[in-house]
Amino acid sequence: MSGRIPQSFINDLVGKVDIVEVIGSRITLKKTGKNYSGLCPFHNEKTPSFSVSPDRQFFHCFGCQESGTALGFVMLHDRLGFVEAVEALAGSIGLDVPREKNSSPTERQPDSELLEALSKATDFYKTQLRSSEPAKQYLQSRGVSGALARDFQLGYAPAGWQVLESNLNGVTKESLVDAGLVSQSEKGKPYDRFRDRIIFPIRNTRGQIIGFGGRLMASDGGPKYLNSPETQAFKKGEELYGLYEARKSQSRLEKILVVEGYMDVLSLVQSGIANVVATLGTATNETHFQKLFRHTNEIVLCFDGDAAGRQAGWKALERAMPALTDQKQVKLVFLPEAEDPDTLVQKLGAEGFERLLQNSTPGLSYLINKLSEGLDLESLDDKAKFFGLCQPYIEKMKEGILKELFQEKVSNIAGLKTEARSQKRGAQRRHVGLMGSKLEIKLCSYLLKYPDLWSRIKLDNKEEYLYLLNKTPLIGRILEELQNSSCADSEELLVRLMDEPNYEYLMNLARKPLEIDASTIEVEFLEGISRLLTTVKKQDKRKMLENLNQTSSISDLKEFVSLEEKN
Repeated sequence: MSGRIPQSFINDLVGKVDIVEVIGSRITLKKTGKNYSGLCPFHNEKTPSFSVSPDRQFFHCFGCQESGTALGFVMLHDRLGFVEAVEALAGSIGLDVPREKNSSPTERQPDSELLEALSKATDFYKTQLRSSEPAKQYLQSRGVSGALARDFQLGYAPAGWQVLESNLNGVTKESLVDAGLVSQSEKGKPYDRFRDRIIFPIRNTRGQIIGFGGRLMASDGGPKYLNSPETQAFKKGEELYGLYEARKSQSRLEKILVVEGYMDVLSLVQSGIANVVATLGTATNETHFQKLFRHTNEIVLCFDGDAAGRQAGWKALERAMPALTDQKQVKLVFLPEAEDPDTLVQKLGAEGFERLLQNSTPGLSYLINKLSEGLDLESLDDKAKFFGLCQPYIEKMKEGILKELFQEKVSNIAGLKTEARSQKRGAQRRHVGLMGSKLEIKLCSYLLKYPDLWSRIKLDNKEEYLYLLNKTPLIGRILEELQNSSCADSEELLVRLMDEPNYEYLMNLARKPLEIDASTIEVEFLEGISRLLTTVKKQDKRKMLENLNQTSSISDLKEFVSLEEKN
């Protein structure tokens, strides 16, 4: 069914389910006083540090700091998206999930007819593969076994131009077009998109077929690879081939390897390396990193060793910077020239390929090496240049220990003095919920209650306000989530913020009633966020001056800034 899930239903759902029952059906819990405890499913431990409170309907792990409601637990444990988790939780107590009418196209869920067309096409393609000797011989020549073809539901699209419509009973031409299976010529004549190609079904994290990739067996006859077009179900820049299968193969993914092609995935899985996915003809982007970090704490990006591969690795690392924390890290591995994962794993075997992965380069180390290329770091001028080159990447990072350590390393390389920060870090961890100013807390409460506020307000230059993303402990992360993709409601926003150390504070803030009329919130928010941006920029200017070496020229600059602020 299409449409957005009403917020009132989500609130009722979280209130109706018993968090002890939800979590107890997935892990072993033992009653300890008023609460229940058990071994945390989100990190390895021998002594229970995971606690569930039936009174507060809340869970918390004192080891890894994961916490949240029953809905949040289902998302984390079952590795589901927000909508999927709501549907699973509702189904567990026999409720149907309602949908609001008149939702915008971007909020609609793929309808059943479209998904049925994709499912029936998959079955048809699989049948065709079993009866096509050339297709079977091609896969065998590439090292794909029958079991692997079965697990990934591989198929074959015959060479005819209008085969699907005449073979998929009960599927209308309109559904085939909507699913991206049939295209139309300029004269309006329908024809099958995939013809004489090996078919790679693409599944979402629920296992539903949402699109296809097709590969020519011959060296001519069109593009080697062809993907489904963008549809209601398939967003090429958001999906990853093999993620469903990787999750199914292992209950916990210690790391995920990202490669570029369908055959790379299949060859690695065939060799025994199951934790591998591929982008679908697009560069690895922010959405990919957000999705992958739901399932692992370590991502290894695998690229060709040529100039194009290294450039792709650099671009991917740039996009990964906002997602990095001391718990979530990215590494890069570059293959020998003229090799790809498919060919290399067949030469080296699984053990040899794993050794290659073990020698992967940590993302931040690669960044430092890349930015210092061609610089003489014994030279004052080049030290200053290096320091300046690093700053935009530091600003992209989330506030936390990793960012502080990286800042210190960059400062040390540049020869700048750094103060001992251990006491400061301890204080921040103890008072993490109290770090925001009163103005920032007020603005946060508005966004937590009304997540669509950020998309509704009209600012002359909204990009300018993204300066706050890595400069403020509370509102920065909220703005980052809302800028990356809109939130349907408060619950979805809170679930997406569950990794934050301020999570419990934000959740309590969201529960507090607002002492302001809803009609005036937009005006209050616009005025408040403008004031906050001005204040933060002034504070940053002072901090920058304090961190520089004390020279006469700097003193002059301090005096200039002081006069500028007074004016």
